[in-house]
Amino acid sequence: MAESRTIELSGVAMAESLLFNVAERIDWNLVAVGIERDVEEEPKQLQKVVSTIRAVLLDAEERQENNPQLRVWLEQLKDAAYDAEDLLDDFNTEILSQGVMKRNKVRSFFTSSNQLIHGVKMGKLRKIRERLYKIAEDRHKYVFRELERSDDSFVDKRNWMQAHPLVSENEIFLREEKKERLIEVLLEPNVEEDVAVIPIVGIGGVGKTTLAQLVFNDARAQTHFELRLWVTVTDDFDIQKISRTMLEFLRKKRLESFESDSYNVQSNLEKEIDGKKYLLVLDDVWNEVPELWRSLRRRLLGGARGSKIVVTTRKELVASIMGTGPVFRLEGLNWEPSFELFKRFSFKYQDFESIQIEPCEEFSPRRVPWRSLPNLKLSYDHLPPHLKPCFAYCSLFPKGSVIDKQTLINLWIAQGFILPSTGDKQLEDVGHEYFMELVERSLFQDVKEHEMGGVQSCKMHDLMHDLACSVAGTEYTMVDRDLRVSVDKRVRHVSFGGTLNSSWKIPEALLEANAIRTFLLPAQSDGELKKSNCKTILSTYKLLRALDLGDSDVKRVPPSIGKLKHLRNMISLLHLIVDGCCRLTRMPKGLGKLARLRTLSLFVVGKKFSGLRELKELNNLRGELKIVILENASSSESKDVKYLKAKEYLQSLKLEWSIERSETDDDLMLKCLEPHSNLKQLCIDGFMGVESLPWLSSLTNIVELQLVSCIRCQSLPSLDQLPLLKILCLERLTALEFIKGEESSNIFPSLKELYLRNCDQLMGWLKNEELTSTAFTEQSIFPPFPHLSKLMIENCPNLKCMPRYPSLDEQLYLCNTPLKPFLKTLEMPMTTAAPSTSFSSPSSSYPLGKLKSLFILRIEESLPEECLQKLTSLQSLRICCIPKLINLPTKGFRNSTYLCTLDIWGCGKLKSLAGVLSNLTALEKLTIENCSKLDLSSDDTTWQGLKSLSSLSITDLPKLSSLPKGIQHLTALKKLAIENCRLLDLSTDDLQWQGLKSLSSLSIAELPKLTSLPKGLQHLPMLSSLTIENCKQLDLSSDDMQWQGLESLYFVSLLRLHHEVSLTRVLQHLASLEELNIIECRVQDPSDAGILSKVSLRMLRLYGIPGLESLPDWLQQITTLQKLEISYCSDFKTLPEWMKHLNPVIKRCPQFSG
Repeated sequence: MAESRTIELSGVAMAESLLFNVAERIDWNLVAVGIERDVEEEPKQLQKVVSTIRAVLLDAEERQENNPQLRVWLEQLKDAAYDAEDLLDDFNTEILSQGVMKRNKVRSFFTSSNQLIHGVKMGKLRKIRERLYKIAEDRHKYVFRELERSDDSFVDKRNWMQAHPLVSENEIFLREEKKERLIEVLLEPNVEEDVAVIPIVGIGGVGKTTLAQLVFNDARAQTHFELRLWVTVTDDFDIQKISRTMLEFLRKKRLESFESDSYNVQSNLEKEIDGKKYLLVLDDVWNEVPELWRSLRRRLLGGARGSKIVVTTRKELVASIMGTGPVFRLEGLNWEPSFELFKRFSFKYQDFESIQIEPCEEFSPRRVPWRSLPNLKLSYDHLPPHLKPCFAYCSLFPKGSVIDKQTLINLWIAQGFILPSTGDKQLEDVGHEYFMELVERSLFQDVKEHEMGGVQSCKMHDLMHDLACSVAGTEYTMVDRDLRVSVDKRVRHVSFGGTLNSSWKIPEALLEANAIRTFLLPAQSDGELKKSNCKTILSTYKLLRALDLGDSDVKRVPPSIGKLKHLRNMISLLHLIVDGCCRLTRMPKGLGKLARLRTLSLFVVGKKFSGLRELKELNNLRGELKIVILENASSSESKDVKYLKAKEYLQSLKLEWSIERSETDDDLMLKCLEPHSNLKQLCIDGFMGVESLPWLSSLTNIVELQLVSCIRCQSLPSLDQLPLLKILCLERLTALEFIKGEESSNIFPSLKELYLRNCDQLMGWLKNEELTSTAFTEQSIFPPFPHLSKLMIENCPNLKCMPRYPSLDEQLYLCNTPLKPFLKTLEMPMTTAAPSTSFSSPSSSYPLGKLKSLFILRIEESLPEECLQKLTSLQSLRICCIPKLINLPTKGFRNSTYLCTLDIWGCGKLKSLAGVLSNLTALEKLTIENCSKLDLSSDDTTWQGLKSLSSLSITDLPKLSSLPKGIQHLTALKKLAIENCRLLDLSTDDLQWQGLKSLSSLSIAELPKLTSLPKGLQHLPMLSSLTIENCKQLDLSSDDMQWQGLESLYFVSLLRLHHEVSLTRVLQHLASLEELNIIECRVQDPSDAGILSKVSLRMLRLYGIPGLESLPDWLQQITTLQKLEISYCSDFKTLPEWMKHLNPVIKRCPQFSG
């Protein structure tokens, strides 16, 4: 019943959206052909019928809930509208395929003299019109009213939900921090504005109104403000109504009729607030008209300085129009607080903790009745018709997934959701406006920007995804590989969750749904998509508009794809995306004729076909283009032709040669590949020319530049003057010795990230050594790299001179390269370290004083004592593979008060950490690995200062014979891992464990002297996870005592233990154990199977168990078991009947018959 209810309510919305698109498409076609006398009347008649039906849809929406016949009428209407849209696509396809896009030819194309259209197409159009006419006539059965949708139509629906300023303390949940911050803003004493406006923004139901209620009723607000007013505005931003509500709120009574005229309300309101400090809450504002807000605001300016207005809204645009103070954005709750909220409001049990709550894997949001989402549905109701299908389409993406903006817009275009603009805007530009409007309405969240600027991706809140699934109804569905979710035969859009493998076949139930328009496959996990599947898709779904084969490793697309005339990615091809097709050897013939092509993610240069000439006329390409196997280009194509110069919309370009050649004409070829100056991202990989890439310096809009494997390149053009360059990567330029030939006064004004990798011969920045040694030091007015955040120098063993980088603030990575440039930077005077800012901390005046992360690896020198002293903002430090390092620079660590992460490994001569750790009060994670002479056994005071340490990993310390004595001081430690310490025997240690009261996870591996579990584990009340691996002498069956006191363990993993594992001893003392992994161990059956009825085990994994042919009978005693996995058990053959109800996962068991 709930599922059908969802479909009912989505019916009107989808029908309205379809008819809107059909009407707009007819308008567009009629404009395209010109409304002359010789144009057929059928399109006009169809348009008239569509307009008639649209006029009654709003009334149908209000009345269809309890009328089954009306719901049938709506389903018929949707089907007819879909067919009308398909037929209009036929018109467009025929026009494009005949190449008659000029106005005079298009007009003749639609006249009766054109037998193709007149005899066939107009006949089909007439049948569609007659179907819709009959549906339109049937409307008289329901006596529909012709209503016009407007913003006001939502007001009545929302009145029942209008908030009141009173809120119960029981309704307050997890907003204390936001509340305190908002109170702080409201009570701010030093204010310049008479009235400040603070917006609260978020999706419906996230708690905006509740937060406003909290501060409105707070005692501090009641004392601070003389007047407090609350108005629930909703969609109807009626200034007179809002003013009257405020006045009635203040007077605590309704106004008489003679008091309610506009003049009296305004003058009386101004008198009431004149000179008084007030707090006004305008709840649930939707108005986007600035003039209306300014008109209301003028009435409110008479209050005393310090008055505040709090506005709650779902729209970012409203916040930007009204807000003058900080914007409070509310996000949803994660699992734990959501569960607490669920417990608080859903049950009244005294003993709630006894109730088991499990994830509902079969739960479908399409079954959620609208009564549970009334507040959220308003966000959808309020969308204009053209945005509703765009929002519903998002239900095809998995919940929580990252949605690429351009991919989404391309799919919208393919479905015809993006209508042509009357101006010069491209469809992608209109799609961007659609996307941003959904963002502003809080229907999308977690918006990420591209490094080149602009929005790259977003996510949907889970509730919004549920809403999208609900409004999509049965026309959209996401299915798993086994089709465990039922599919309606009239489904139009299908995507697949999870992962498919090469053995997958299209389910029979899905083959019956032959009206599918969207077919989106996920990544293939195990080889190529079957050729039969590919053919089946193309032969069954004739109405496809969007087809995504995923990373299916398809070698060849069947020629029958050309028959899919509705596929907007074919005849009127706009987007051809072939990412992940690594076996592709050439492009299709005739690709260069697709002049409308906007997206071409990959172009493979063929030896005989699909040469560069195919690209010459594709000047509408935008976004990203990757051209590979350029060595296949013929010499005739390298003549004076510019294949890319006219592609002004292209933003990202990669040019790739795949193999080394002894003789090349790469220099000539590169000249032909000069892009338009609008390009923002460029990668050149495998270029074997020797010229200095002449046109690079002309790319004045370039943001990211990568030069990779240009092994013959000996010089570079002047790159440091590129005004917008933010990311520069030079990798495997093995012949390059100097980056530039002369000094300049301004090096890379915008550069944020610089990567120098595997440049074996690189010696310096400037060719003139004398300049190199003196440039950019104390004589410079401004430092080089003024905005540099990340610098990576890896495997550049000869790089001894380069400009200083004192302003570096995020990350410095030095690997197999001299330390000299780093040390020279540290020697710079404080006054030249960085351009001063008003917000700089004292530390930022030091060179590298703002640096947060430092990695030093494979350095031949030792670390000087002073190298860390000035790095006072350092948060992460990794020191690795420095063979000459005997002692760490202790002076530097005295100032490392912000250091959170410290990794030390591969330092074979390091003997002690004395004087290093004691000052690291903020350290949270410490890793010590492969230091052969380091012995921590006797250290005590070294560890006492580590009050914040939560994670400690000790690996491959051959001199370590016992745990450090000072480890008992690590009261905050939660995670401890000890591995490959051959002298360490934890069996007798006891006292060192007693202070580890917070330890929850322990991992022990490769400890050959360990014979039993450490006795000190009984002192760990919080220990919940234990992993033991490959300890040869460890016998877990020898003594029951070693398991006692571990009642809090709920996860145990045993790997490659030489002695048999007795499940009796493991399970009988671990009352809380829920998950057990046994990997490559011999298992001893329980001596007393009766104890198994008392355990709480829910998950059991058996990997690589020798001799395991079937599951033992004693497993039946574990009644709590819910999941079972068996993998890599070569002897496993059968599964008992009593275990099949668990649907166990069985993988890589060659003898298992199923």
